[in-house]
Amino acid sequence: MKKSYISIENKMGKNFKVLYSTGNKIIYVSIILIILYILYIEIGNANYSWFFPNKSIRLELFYRTFLLFIVTYLYIILRYSKEFLIVSDENFIFKKYCLFFCYKKVSIPINDIKAIYWEDCFPSFSELYRPSDLLKNIKIRVKNTEFEDKIYAFGYKVKEEECQEILEKLKNVIKVKKSNI
Repeated sequence: MKKSYISIENKMGKNFKVLYSTGNKIIYVSIILIILYILYIEIGNANYSWFFPNKSIRLELFYRTFLLFIVTYLYIILRYSKEFLIVSDENFIFKKYCLFFCYKKVSIPINDIKAIYWEDCFPSFSELYRPSDLLKNIKIRVKNTEFEDKIYAFGYKVKEEECQEILEKLKNVIKVKKSNI
């Protein structure tokens, strides 16, 4: 069984890095989306060519639907982007990438972490109507202020067995860190 993450430990066993990447799916999904868009333009041209016999409707369809295509494509790129969780001696560092650009970097002190848990996705609802954080299975609850907690999500559609392995390693790091204090 191929894992969707990589765990790297150094010789001391203190630092490790969890990589979760679905970057190879971006190419396949991009090709499928572009083919479907071209088919949509050609079918629209065939359907409306009888209504405008002297004018090609292809360019008009392209102008009217290009913004929707770009928004859908950016949504797919963000959905299938890479995520890094770097665990050091003091912090958890989340890095989220869109292609090669790091658009989100969050550093969480280990002492502020209240809970790390796995949460199942809701398979009965369509993915398009939910924010992407609901589809991420590993949740880290962090003390934000005295009365408020913040939840960080990691691991887009990670399988339960892989989540359990990641969670065990993260909990061991937290347990070792808090016992040293």
